[in-house]
Amino acid sequence: MPKYNIAFATDENYLPYTFVVCQSIIDSISTQYRDIASDDSIIFHILTDKSVDIADLQLKANSFQERNKVIIDNQMVIHNIDVDQFTSFNGWGIHASKSIYYRLLLSEVLDPSIKEVLYLDVDTLVLKDIRALFDNTDLSNHVAAVVLDAIASNEDSESLSTIYRTNDKKQGFHIKFSKYFNSGMLLINLDKWRQYQIGLKCIELIKCDLPFPDQDALNIAIPDPLIIEFKWNFQTGALYAYEYSFVKNKLLTRAPGKEFSEIKNSILESDILASMADPAIVHFTAFKPWQNHVNCSLNNVHYICNNYNFECIKKWQESALKVTEFAGNFNRLKFDQWINASYCINQVNLALKKEVKAR
Repeated sequence: MPKYNIAFATDENYLPYTFVVCQSIIDSISTQYRDIASDDSIIFHILTDKSVDIADLQLKANSFQERNKVIIDNQMVIHNIDVDQFTSFNGWGIHASKSIYYRLLLSEVLDPSIKEVLYLDVDTLVLKDIRALFDNTDLSNHVAAVVLDAIASNEDSESLSTIYRTNDKKQGFHIKFSKYFNSGMLLINLDKWRQYQIGLKCIELIKCDLPFPDQDALNIAIPDPLIIEFKWNFQTGALYAYEYSFVKNKLLTRAPGKEFSEIKNSILESDILASMADPAIVHFTAFKPWQNHVNCSLNNVHYICNNYNFECIKKWQESALKVTEFAGNFNRLKFDQWINASYCINQVNLALKKEVKAR
């Protein structure tokens, strides 16, 4: 029986969104890829902590499995992580969650018989049959398959960059930013992960106070990762950082307060353009689909009103509304989408009025 192991690191605040990603994986199973009447099985590994009522989570997991078994055999396995071991580490997001570090323990918490595992951030949405990623990726000579970071990897291919400690600009770690990857999707060869002691190395590196602690540490610790198509981690931040020029027939980028310029990393540019038409995994690295108001800090109406972005959010909400285990968390989604749309229409009208007045 082919088993596809997929892991998530989460806590009480992000647990509902974890179920949405799982639902999107089920929804994306396709008869066009392979006969789903086969004996394939998807195993969801939920790495969580004491903030979660494990007994209640198990009931929800059982409900999810039963509800979706008509599509494909699936199972949720819960791993209770001791969050106290990360006491000295900084949290992330509005909830200061430390769950981002749990994936560093994958080789310890998963059974040694598991050779490959796909790690996904909980702010992702799967749109293509995930089995294709496993089946068509050869990890025999690599610790992990990864996707370039949409913004950080925009550097010349041969330029050597440095990740400095946030409290010491004189000491840092040298890497090629042109190969800097986003850690929201990692297809991991667990044998090599253990061989190179990636988890342990990352934990030690994070103690160095890096700007993006877990992601920087993974980029430093993983030797020669396999770079795969951008479509397997399409980061929506790309919609904010880049703009397509029909005049130059290419993507342009603009740093804060600067004019548009051409992308330095041509591989990144072609990969983003190719992936926009048909992404396999959408990663909401900017505006989160569960936010009930527009993220005004972006201060960019063009991005917020981007039809592509709204379509991705709509697809996420369609999966969320199927997650009956957290119906109470998601019953407001349609209203929130209306509020967001109304806000955007108002912002566009204001922008148009300013433009008319200027002319």
